[in-house]
Amino acid sequence: MRRLPATFSALNEPAYRRFLPAQLIGSTGVWMQRIAQDWLVLELTGSAAAVGLVVAMQFAPMLLLGLWGGVLVDRFPKRRLLVITQTTAASLALLLGVLALSGVVQAWHVYAIALALGLVVVVDGPARQAFVSELVPPHQIRNAVSLNSTAFQFSGVVGPALSGLLVTLVGQGWSFVVNGLACSAVAAIIFGLKPLYSMPPPKRAPGALRQGLRYIVQKSEVFWAISLVALAGLFAFNLPVLLATMADSEFGTGVSGYSLLTTVNALGALIGGIWSARRSAATRLRSLTVGLGSLGLVLAVMAVVTNQLAFAGLLVLCGIATMAFLIGANSMIQLTVTPEVRGRVMAVYTMALLGGQAIAGPAIGRFSDAFGPRPALVLCGVSILVVTALLALLMARQSHLRLALHRGPWTPKLHIVRVP
Repeated sequence: MRRLPATFSALNEPAYRRFLPAQLIGSTGVWMQRIAQDWLVLELTGSAAAVGLVVAMQFAPMLLLGLWGGVLVDRFPKRRLLVITQTTAASLALLLGVLALSGVVQAWHVYAIALALGLVVVVDGPARQAFVSELVPPHQIRNAVSLNSTAFQFSGVVGPALSGLLVTLVGQGWSFVVNGLACSAVAAIIFGLKPLYSMPPPKRAPGALRQGLRYIVQKSEVFWAISLVALAGLFAFNLPVLLATMADSEFGTGVSGYSLLTTVNALGALIGGIWSARRSAATRLRSLTVGLGSLGLVLAVMAVVTNQLAFAGLLVLCGIATMAFLIGANSMIQLTVTPEVRGRVMAVYTMALLGGQAIAGPAIGRFSDAFGPRPALVLCGVSILVVTALLALLMARQSHLRLALHRGPWTPKLHIVRVP
């Protein structure tokens, strides 16, 4: 096969070349279900807090049980685990589809199935993250992570648009059915894959959980990267909760406007993913910190924009910043950790990413109900800016860094210097 350009170099690996379409299919179904699920809850309850609650139900299991999920991922073959999780997810999506199409669905049905899907993600999330490193050699991990994220965001352009169309024409039920079929297809594709770079599972030993946590604390780069991801999970990734109310109450565009705003945000993330795939340089903590601060600034500015077109333009920037940050953090962690603890470390990463949404989702939804979505956007953006600055100071202190002013011949310049 002809060698592909650097942007798509991971696709030179046959196993990954089959895995990426599975990611695209599965992610499209997930996006379709997410849009239909959020709108169904809003339709059943009329409350943004209820939308936040269903998000929390889906992500809370990862926050509570994620570490044990990582232990399972390190202990059992990841391919087998992914087949089981995708088959289970397919069954749950089809069940919700039947309930919705039969007209008997109630809010508690959606909550219960969201909770069950959250339990699936406890294993599926870290297994999917760690499985990439078994399909490509180490020097291709960053590119593979970027392509994975790009596929997810491309599906984020297609999925919400398809879901919005289906919801408008025939209701939410068919979006759930399509996701069930997509998860079934993913399970079939992964079942046929043969990982080329897998490591034998480590021997069972007591204290595996503590060992993983100790490793993260001792690896300062991993610890700070996960801390930044947790901050983003708390205040940046609950944006869909606010987009639903922005479309409904601020712009008056309903479900079609919500799917459009979500699609625009995903389009920006797609651009960020492609840009990241072209980069070969390793990500540094400084870049992650600046990237997250930029995301907080964009969120704060979005709060004061009243024109929907301008708001959509800022959503594109938000998507670019989000994806560049996530790809940088993910690839940095994967390239830093050793294979023996990768499952546990990626479980903590996934906990930080999704658990923050479980904690903050209902609170941000209630805040939006009480004060409106615009003050909620201000809260999220300013919180990110302030906490990112504090974390940057702590990182600098740990690394013995400080800002120094050097007077040049024309203008003074700030430099970061190491204090002995």
